[in-house]
Amino acid sequence: MLEEIHKYYDSGECEFLEWVGKSTPDDLARVIQEGEAPPLFVGMAIRKLIATMFTHINYHTGHLQAIHKDWLKGQAGARK
Repeated sequence: MLEEIHKYYDSGECEFLEWVGKSTPDDLARVIQEGEAPPLFVGMAIRKLIATMFTHINYHTGHLQAIHKDWLKGQAGARK
């Protein structure tokens, strides 16, 4: 099951990077219209959406790092 999950996420990342590599400046400057995406993204250029996406991923990465740090502290305390 875990292998299937990794394969799914890896394929999505590869497809995204492939699209970005093939996109033109006009593709990246295209503004999202109503009905194309959730309301939060309407009026946003694709370029801005990508930047927002990476900022959001980094935000969650910080959460995961904090959880991992707390978990390691708990593991160290359990060994005493």
